[in-house]
Amino acid sequence: MNPHKLLPTLSSITTSDEWYTYYKANAEFQLEIPWKHGAGITEDEQNAIADSLAAWQLGETSDGLHLLAAAKNYAQRIKDPKYVDVIELFIKEEQRHGGDLGRFLDLAQIPRLQRNWGDTLFRKIRYAIPTMEIWTTPVIMVETVALVYYKAIQNATNSPVLKQLCQQILRDEVKHIRFQYERLAVIHKNRPALLRKLTYLIQ
Repeated sequence: MNPHKLLPTLSSITTSDEWYTYYKANAEFQLEIPWKHGAGITEDEQNAIADSLAAWQLGETSDGLHLLAAAKNYAQRIKDPKYVDVIELFIKEEQRHGGDLGRFLDLAQIPRLQRNWGDTLFRKIRYAIPTMEIWTTPVIMVETVALVYYKAIQNATNSPVLKQLCQQILRDEVKHIRFQYERLAVIHKNRPALLRKLTYLIQ
């Protein structure tokens, strides 16, 4: 089953039940990555992508505990317990990205990072005010950049493994962005117009 056919049109907000169905189906609808071919990158490719790829891999490996805590508080407030289940599946999908990227780094003998200034800054922003709006806004920013980054890597490499891995991540990230911006729409829906304009200005 193609999970991308499970969601309604963009004219409506997807319910938590619908997102749950999507994420469960997407977990079973993965592209086949030809790991048996090995990393398959040239020395020039490795020199060009090693630092950035390791940084992105670190960013995809969060345990998600802070996000889950914020989601539980938010879901309780809006009386939507299914939202917590959806967030758990979202976290697992991001962790799958981190696991697959880590596996590629190991194949290419690229050292994994333990810390990175960009990742640290991103986490501090989210941890400062643990609300779903503060979590969601920077995630949209980062995942939009991710679309550009993984597409660039996919176009720049001749590695069958890395090309397919980027394709899978790109497929997932498109829906992640929709998931997050729909949540912002829900959060902003009943906010007074003047306050909503101020929110957009600050963002």
